[in-house]
Amino acid sequence: STIDTNTKGIEFLFKKNKIDWIKGWATVPEAGKVKVGDDVHEAKNIIVATGSEAASLPGVEVDEKVVVTSTGALELGKVPKKMIVIGAGVIGLSIAARLASDRRSVLILERDSGFARGITSRNSEVIHAGIYYPAGSLKATSCVEGRAQLYAWCEARGVSHSRLGKLIVASDEDEISTLGDLLARGEANGVSGLRLLDADAVARLEPAVRAEAALESSETGIVDAYELCLSLLAAAEARGAVLALEREVVGLEQAAVGWRIEVAAPSGSEVIEATCVIDAAGLAADHIASLAGIDVDAAGWRQHPCKGDYFVVAPGTGKRGVLPSRLIYPVPQQAGLGIHATLDMAGRIRFGPDVEYVSHADMSVDPAK
Repeated sequence: STIDTNTKGIEFLFKKNKIDWIKGWATVPEAGKVKVGDDVHEAKNIIVATGSEAASLPGVEVDEKVVVTSTGALELGKVPKKMIVIGAGVIGLSIAARLASDRRSVLILERDSGFARGITSRNSEVIHAGIYYPAGSLKATSCVEGRAQLYAWCEARGVSHSRLGKLIVASDEDEISTLGDLLARGEANGVSGLRLLDADAVARLEPAVRAEAALESSETGIVDAYELCLSLLAAAEARGAVLALEREVVGLEQAAVGWRIEVAAPSGSEVIEATCVIDAAGLAADHIASLAGIDVDAAGWRQHPCKGDYFVVAPGTGKRGVLPSRLIYPVPQQAGLGIHATLDMAGRIRFGPDVEYVSHADMSVDPAK
């Protein structure tokens, strides 16, 4: 009853019950009530973040004071959590956003100083149509359904993307039959916007491309991976998820209930507990699994990194209108999709990736290539 009903824009940590907490921006519609989104809650156990410190509202009892910030000094042991996601790439943030939407308490641990710094930031950012995978496979259904959901998500949240299309080209007559196989597979997977093109049709669409034939996919596109991750993080945090940066998981063992996680941070190490741990650690996912006591070799989960380099076409290269306006791919190769030409949202053209199996993660690029 002591809360000012004129208070606007409180950033708060609200204890919904003994387990679940909600974090976000709130208003106070009436005395003793706090509103976040369309939901109205009783104003109990509220902690308000004020810069780098947290203070309770006058007249409202709180369990304890914590700093509610993703980049500041967050005391993980004081943040109630039910589920922990390891890794703040596109997979980890997608999972966190989905879990948080169900009002679950979610803590995201990321060892880097920012989100989406790993393999999420090192790929061609292509939204695939679903052509390559065997009909009925999980990859095929996930790609087709996920593509539609991803376009809808980007459109609803203003994430930069473009459905610019793709050509899979046959460089000689022997590869034309492969295009027919890909067309049949894509149609079996429910992919729309596919058509075969002869050499003249390819030249009309892309004058700079020389090919005997091509398969056009109008549903293929590109997305700004960082903006996508930012939108996923915003969705997760709006429902109470907390992102903790520079937190590397160095120990993971089962507890009486759930898991005990040892986390290394710049200020030292600490141990936290959770009922569920989700491994979305990218190139370190097999290492995290081994920390949990899983024999990754016996399970077939050991990762064997395959590295590919990209090179960007220098600005001003080629005549205007000559460089491709859509993605250009060769027919699939044995160890990947082959070196292809992709565009990003800034209009730059990249060629790559090549294929090189390595023993460890090495992000350097050999300019001699």
